[in-house]
Amino acid sequence: MLRVVARIGNSSCYASGMPAPVRVKGSALVARVRWVREKHPDAYQQFLRALSPETARLAGDFMLLDWYPFPMFIELCTVLDRLFGAGDLALCWELGRYAADVNLKTMYRLLFKLGSVQFILRRAAMAWKMSYDAGELVLRSEDAKSAQLEIVDFPTPHRAHCLSVKGWMSRALEMSGARDSVIKERCKLLGDPRCEFAAKWR
Repeated sequence: MLRVVARIGNSSCYASGMPAPVRVKGSALVARVRWVREKHPDAYQQFLRALSPETARLAGDFMLLDWYPFPMFIELCTVLDRLFGAGDLALCWELGRYAADVNLKTMYRLLFKLGSVQFILRRAAMAWKMSYDAGELVLRSEDAKSAQLEIVDFPTPHRAHCLSVKGWMSRALEMSGARDSVIKERCKLLGDPRCEFAAKWR
């Protein structure tokens, strides 16, 4: 049985009839803490002080395969962007790429045997389900040099998350052999009808 090992803000509310809060796998959180330790080791304590008490308490002890509240993921991304980026969430793209490097080469290496772009794309839904317990990432179309994917039924969208997914996808394509990849994004939070990614590569 899956368990939530931490709660933050309103995510601890399980009143009758309310949907369960979205959870994210610890591997996504571990990657972001590791990014700070690797890229800005001298600022790690500053990073911890900028977090909420609960997130700071767990930051050094996130477990790769445990589930955590999605708001905790967003907090890590936004705090990192504020401290080490431009405050416009653009750093979340880099964090997503870093997470792909870390997790696709380590804990998910047997499930996602990097070898072809098509192999990775066809496992996009599996990657999503392994990372989030709500919504889906659906491969809508693909050919030899392009693909279109859509995030559906995700109840708590956030720009930090969308940019992280875009960065993860960009790096995963590169790691599987795509060259000069370009990903165009549509996002409900920007007024588009859907959250989708249109990728092209050589």
